[in-house]
Amino acid sequence: MKHLLVASIACAICTFSYSSHADSNSISVLLTNAKVESASLDNGFKLQYQHYFSDNIAVELAHAKYGSYSYDDWWGNESVSVDVSGINIGIVARSQIADTAYLFGKLGISHWKFDESGTSLDANDNDAFAGFGFNFDVSNSAILTVEYEFLKTGDSKTKSLNAGIGIKF
Repeated sequence: MKHLLVASIACAICTFSYSSHADSNSISVLLTNAKVESASLDNGFKLQYQHYFSDNIAVELAHAKYGSYSYDDWWGNESVSVDVSGINIGIVARSQIADTAYLFGKLGISHWKFDESGTSLDANDNDAFAGFGFNFDVSNSAILTVEYEFLKTGDSKTKSLNAGIGIKF
């Protein structure tokens, strides 16, 4: 149901387009491939909104479901599944490297959550995140994004490679 809602919103926004990024917005859906320390997570997704104050500076708000991983409990009796998610807010700075291509960096704060099924060991906190990546304007209303993010999650570090498409409006 959530995927249908996201797809519907993205299709509705497709009708808008502007040639400049200044005072513009974008919504992107990205697939994530993340790791918490040495544990690989299954694939997840990230929904992000960016508002550009100029051609090079934006604020970003994102919700990510980085995925989940499993481990055996201390006694080896059952497998525990851990879902990893976060809500991020940050600043994005970018530089144009070709007519329709940009390199960017981002820095912000994330409210992350580890949700462990079947236990009371859930964890959440606010920590810094950083990232860098590449945007490519496919058209006046569509962008492709590839990015790599680093997120401090308590005593662990989460790293995520994300790729997806967005709509500019």
